Amino acid sequence: MDPLIKSVSQFIYRERLLPAGARVIVGLSGGADSVALLAILTSCGFKCIAAHCNFHLRGDESNRDERHAHSIAAQLDVPIETVHFNVSEYIERQPRPTSIEMACRDLRYDWFEKLRVAHCADSIAVAHNSDDNAETMLLNLIRGTGIAGARGMLPRSNRNIIRPLLETTRAEIEEYLRRNNLQFITDSTNLQNLFTRNRLRLDVLPSLYSRFPSARSGLQKSLSHLRKADQFLRDSIEKRMQPFVDNDTVNILSLTQSEPDAEYILYEYFRNMGLSYSQSEDICSNPNRNGARFPISSNKELLMTHGKLQVIKSDAVISPTFPPLEELFEITIHPISEFKPSGSKDEAYFDASILQAGTLNVRSWRHADRLRPFGMKGTRAVSDIFNSARIPLQLRKSIPLLCLDNEILWIPSIRASRLYTVTSTSISFLRIRIRPEAQSLINR
Repeated sequence: MDPLIKSVSQFIYRERLLPAGARVIVGLSGGADSVALLAILTSCGFKCIAAHCNFHLRGDESNRDERHAHSIAAQLDVPIETVHFNVSEYIERQPRPTSIEMACRDLRYDWFEKLRVAHCADSIAVAHNSDDNAETMLLNLIRGTGIAGARGMLPRSNRNIIRPLLETTRAEIEEYLRRNNLQFITDSTNLQNLFTRNRLRLDVLPSLYSRFPSARSGLQKSLSHLRKADQFLRDSIEKRMQPFVDNDTVNILSLTQSEPDAEYILYEYFRNMGLSYSQSEDICSNPNRNGARFPISSNKELLMTHGKLQVIKSDAVISPTFPPLEELFEITIHPISEFKPSGSKDEAYFDASILQAGTLNVRSWRHADRLRPFGMKGTRAVSDIFNSARIPLQLRKSIPLLCLDNEILWIPSIRASRLYTVTSTSISFLRIRIRPEAQSLINR
């Protein structure tokens, strides 16, 4: 048996990813990782259905990838399903601004799940490998993270996703493909050194591995230990929260009085639902508030009522009247050598790594919103900032706030966040400028 097939088979058995002979949907882009994944799972006796998405984002390359995916499926005698997506059209239909990357991910995984149900498959296999996981770990550490971010991706995650190659290196994958005469294609965007993940992949990690030969195995051991630590933490948090939870309602007043680390416990308890640490700090700083709301997802909020915290459905979380992000703001990337702030209230500047940290979007003001103001410590209520700027109450919800996911980055023309500040160590920066045609909407 091929050594890589043996090691992946043992990993699948150890992590209980698939029962013997199971039917599985396999994401097949045509790249090295996905080609190897399909070939290995087929050799292990699993009933595979290849699934290829054509997003039509890279011109001829996208069609080339589709042709190669069909060629590989035919070579391995595996049935293949293909779908064509209009990403721009999908983004336009969304109630909130959505990045291309997020749109592709949502389209891909929604379609994978439909295929899984249609084919009565056990799981959806994707081809993330150990090098991908090391990149994810370091990227999260650079941004600032806890155990959940440091432990990287999991062998099995929600939405029936499994990662059988998570302990396999990219070098092992490419050697396997050479041994078995399996061809693969390369996405040209993976070779561009513009974004943080690609810089880690192309520059940082190769340099680290060349200088410290044991670094690769050390990172993998750390990821394994951190996965176990994360599970232990999750179990511990559940136990610590039990005395304070009754029918999905948290006695936040009792929690803050009993637990010295209440904000951390609360954050870990609701983290998977979308609660940020700054929101948790805000909740615990004044647990007696009545009526304060904290958005945690596109359709859910946490509502504070007389010392109790309850998950409720959101009402009008996102303003449906705002134009798309690109119609409100001109967003450009520049090398740090060109950084010369204009001083205009209609411009804001952030380290370009912000593009890898989340999704830029615009939304309306919510009563519990807070900002981490540039040049200040701590947070400040956006309502107080509006008061200082003499913005009438009736106009506040009509001002589009620039956000990174749920975190406010800029109240246009009024105040910017200190998050992702441009510094001497920045490689490039983002300049965000209010478009002239949007001035009437923003500067009221």
